[in-house]
Amino acid sequence: NTYLYTHGIAALALVEAYGLTRDAKFESPAQKAVSFLTAAQDKGGSWGYRPNTPGDTSILGWQIQAFR
Repeated sequence: NTYLYTHGIAALALVEAYGLTRDAKFESPAQKAVSFLTAAQDKGGSWGYRPNTPGDTSILGWQIQAFR
């Protein structure tokens, strides 16, 4: 029940690793993580525990941080 919750945290770690180091080995995984988050967003604009489900603010916060 925490799929997108933990994915958001992992995505944040990947984009931070790439942003801080610019190491090419992080670029593709970070982009894939962000692309998945984009595809998993609910039509109402939030993220739930599963892809394309209504959201919860604690999950939303991790996704926004990853995009930031």
